[in-house]
Amino acid sequence: MSQAEKATKERELAVYMSTLAPGDAKRDNALRTARRKVRRPSKTNTKDPNAPQKSFSAYSVFLQRVRSDPGLVKEVFGDETDLTRQTILAAAKWGSMTDNERKVHVHSP
Repeated sequence: MSQAEKATKERELAVYMSTLAPGDAKRDNALRTARRKVRRPSKTNTKDPNAPQKSFSAYSVFLQRVRSDPGLVKEVFGDETDLTRQTILAAAKWGSMTDNERKVHVHSP
């Protein structure tokens, strides 16, 4: 079955390549190669600009509040300036919180 599919694909490719001018094939191959290098698919879904935005998770709201309040920054991060380490400290703080403490961050914008 796979041999038949392979033969069909090869025929379809041959028909497609015969419809292209020599310059078109080179441009098409260069475009595909460039997209492959940046790991992007050849066809992407377009976003609806009028679609509503997804709401933030409770953890994201928690991080926004911590980073915007100097008192919480000192409490959660201490003197740490490395962003990776700050994220680890914030995750540890989030993990140590009770469900009731986390509920404060759920419905906030």
